[in-house]
Amino acid sequence: VLDMMAANTPPGATLEVEARFIIAIAKRLQLAEQGIQNIDKELLATIQPKTPVENRELKALADTFLLNFRHHKKSEEAYLVIDTLVDLKIWPSRYQRLTHGLKGLRANPIWDIEETGYGEKLRELEANWETIRDEALELIRLMPEKNVTYGEEGLNPIKEKWRQYIFSGFGQQSFPDSMC
Repeated sequence: VLDMMAANTPPGATLEVEARFIIAIAKRLQLAEQGIQNIDKELLATIQPKTPVENRELKALADTFLLNFRHHKKSEEAYLVIDTLVDLKIWPSRYQRLTHGLKGLRANPIWDIEETGYGEKLRELEANWETIRDEALELIRLMPEKNVTYGEEGLNPIKEKWRQYIFSGFGQQSFPDSMC
């Protein structure tokens, strides 16, 4: 496992971050073999990122290790990597992990239109929503029934209240030439 981790460290990761993380994961693997699931706070402190750059490097390193562990069907080792980042409070939980972060992105339930950077386009959509809706309904009316789905089977027993149009995918062609 350690050889695989060392061989699959992403380019650009600093040796210090890489070494601390590999040592911590190796220690955690040893503890897991002894039936100990928790990592001690002292060891966590040695791998806690000190800068935003180290934080990004650690996430990239963890993603690379996870990819390789999964490829080699080493799910327990993958979970140890995930749990280590959870213990470091880099990820909220084993099941809530960011795949990538965008600078300035915040978790707001409601954004002011100006905060999005797309204010002009959003106002245009807002002003024309009825026309857009009518065009979409007309496309659905003209499209063969096989291109209209009612959501996952069993989730929506009332077909009249839910329909979605598949533009392309799931074996369906996109718009026919007559509609373009």
